[in-house]
Amino acid sequence: MALRTPSVIDEKTNNPNKYDSMLDEYSAVSRSVASYTGSILCDLRKIFLDHLRLNNPSNVEKNILTYDGVHLNGAGNRFVVAQMMMKLEGMKAFSP
Repeated sequence: MALRTPSVIDEKTNNPNKYDSMLDEYSAVSRSVASYTGSILCDLRKIFLDHLRLNNPSNVEKNILTYDGVHLNGAGNRFVVAQMMMKLEGMKAFSP
């Protein structure tokens, strides 16, 4: 099984928005479930925040990985696919 955390709502990095604490709580639950079940975890919350800290020096709320602060743009889609593929490469194929 593979799990992922939510990513972002708004791409700003130096002024938290009202949803950040909720996303952090959801992420903590996903991390806990992954640890408990031994699942692979793609921690998109952490990965997005780390990426945005490095690649959003103007602190814009969109257009780095999203087109509106939430929904992925082309770069965001490629970014998520790359992150997921890195996590899943070592996962055994599912067999019922």
